[in-house]
Amino acid sequence: MQHVVIIGMGWLGLQLAERLHQKGIQVQGSVKHTQKAQHLTQRGIPCQAIDFSIDLHTPVQAFPHAATWVVLIPPGSDCDYACLLARVVQLALHDNCQHLVFTSSTSVYSQAGTFTETTPCDAQTPRSQRMLAAEQVFSHAQLPQCTLLRLAGLVGPHRHPGRFWRQGQLTAANHPVNLVHADDCIGAILSVLARPPSALQIFNICAPHHPSRSEFYQKARQCMDQTPLDETYSEAEPRIVDGNSITHKLGYQYQWSNLLHWLDCVDVDGHCLQE
Repeated sequence: MQHVVIIGMGWLGLQLAERLHQKGIQVQGSVKHTQKAQHLTQRGIPCQAIDFSIDLHTPVQAFPHAATWVVLIPPGSDCDYACLLARVVQLALHDNCQHLVFTSSTSVYSQAGTFTETTPCDAQTPRSQRMLAAEQVFSHAQLPQCTLLRLAGLVGPHRHPGRFWRQGQLTAANHPVNLVHADDCIGAILSVLARPPSALQIFNICAPHHPSRSEFYQKARQCMDQTPLDETYSEAEPRIVDGNSITHKLGYQYQWSNLLHWLDCVDVDGHCLQE
């Protein structure tokens, strides 16, 4: 793995590109707008502007030397998400991509129960239904190797959970959180890139520690010197996403397995104070 293409250079994509660069791996990126592509190229990350929301017609070879692609495009409301990703697959196949990693979401599961990768999906919101349809685009594509990573709720730099509630009530305060740090999303991606699958593989990426919403979010607010939230409780069955399969199968160890500890180690912007 000497050359990786990142489709979608947003919050997570930029962090992944920087980590790959540190490892001496050549990175190319793709974004929607020309101005951002030029800016990233000037920063040392070669980037192309490709708008997958429009018909590519006959695609050119955009990334002919990269056998590995990571697709980090989140669902939007302004386009047909599955159609957009079908165009990504079209270009990946045209450019002879050998292993494609797509970051999906644990929202494809229902709202109650314990969920592993073998649990049937039950997308219940329009956004989660778009995400499930996107997974099907990749799982049905004739890609040599494909990995789907279902990410839990994201925390990390510039995503401090103390900012998630500006006001109001903390609902279902007795229920567990299902979150993952950006470092572990990147770590999981690197882990699967190092060991490409022989067939389609799926992993949940979620920190193994599940404190209650009350314990976690009230502490997050306390760390930012914010007042506690009012709480309401739920008698419904709790929701727990099991992210241990990647540890059992690939040996990946979560860097931030306990996100309460992470809260003790970061500033108000979510940047770690310890190296």
